Amino acid sequence: MYTRKPDLSDPRWGGYIPWFLRYKDFKAKGKFLLFFERLSQRLDRMFTYNEPSIPNLLHFGDWLETESLQRFRHDRTKLLNNQLKAYFNPETLKREFSIKIYQDPEVRKAQEILMHYEKSKNLIQLGARSSHFESREKTLQDLKTKIDTAKLQMEKAKQNKEDFVYMSIFNERLGVLEVLLRILPNSPWVTKLIADIKLFFAESEIMLDVKGVPPLISPMEEPMLQQEVIDNLLPRLSEKFPARAKELIQYYHDMRIGKDLDSIFINAFKSLEEIARSITGNKKFVFDQKNLTKYFPLLHQTIHVTIQKLADHRGDEAGHGKTGPDFHEIRYLLFSICNIALLLLDYPRNNEKILNTNETTD
Repeated sequence: MYTRKPDLSDPRWGGYIPWFLRYKDFKAKGKFLLFFERLSQRLDRMFTYNEPSIPNLLHFGDWLETESLQRFRHDRTKLLNNQLKAYFNPETLKREFSIKIYQDPEVRKAQEILMHYEKSKNLIQLGARSSHFESREKTLQDLKTKIDTAKLQMEKAKQNKEDFVYMSIFNERLGVLEVLLRILPNSPWVTKLIADIKLFFAESEIMLDVKGVPPLISPMEEPMLQQEVIDNLLPRLSEKFPARAKELIQYYHDMRIGKDLDSIFINAFKSLEEIARSITGNKKFVFDQKNLTKYFPLLHQTIHVTIQKLADHRGDEAGHGKTGPDFHEIRYLLFSICNIALLLLDYPRNNEKILNTNETTD
């Protein structure tokens, strides 16, 4: 996913290396435009009402520009909330992408070839009538074929570079966000902002987390999955449903050694369904709205939706024939499955005997 490792002890950086230098080649999948849409609105709200009680917003904007190595440019004639909203807004990112994509050498070369053919075509069409009509029409037809081919080549070049260009833009924004979090004053408002950012990462299926004081954004790797979910879930799961715990351990290790990812996710989700069937006592339980409302009404509606969307990731028939997850996504999805299992185990129930029911399939 990336090759550069952070070295916060490097004295050249005063103990802090910005995100866009620590993880310069960071690549990830996820709904980044959705994430930045959420973030843009959230920061607009925070600075419109000055929730963290910053005494001088002009100074804060200049400070952010300095600490971000001028990735963010502060305009003292404009409100800071509007500038931050625009800076992180997906429409701004798309416009920046449109500019940068044509700066790529491969795309620029393809565009120059296309423009050359189009210019030649226009010159022939605007020129004096030729006595060799058939020859002129044949030349135009040949140019039209070359133009169509050049357009396809340019689109292919753009597609090849799209992820790279977008990630360079996303990484710059992530770096400015990290700096922003680090220079904000400590307050409950900032703690809530960080919690919301984590929620936005989860909703957007981006495997990043915010940890530490001062905060750092970091990729969510297997050790985090191991320490924060697996180690918390499996002892409790083993006590009530040992077979399910054994299955999840196996799927986790299968993922780490690179076994078939589609099967890993499908089987892990089936184990989650078996846990739900054991807890509810319903041998036919599936994660649909009817069952979630009936058996887990205290879970927020957004969690219901999240669980159902997770079910839709399956590549089997129950997942509506969708393509299964890739290696990057499977870590996030296993993380989600384990978190949902913890939610089910923690769910308050009137009939505690259900929690002690033997597993229906064992």
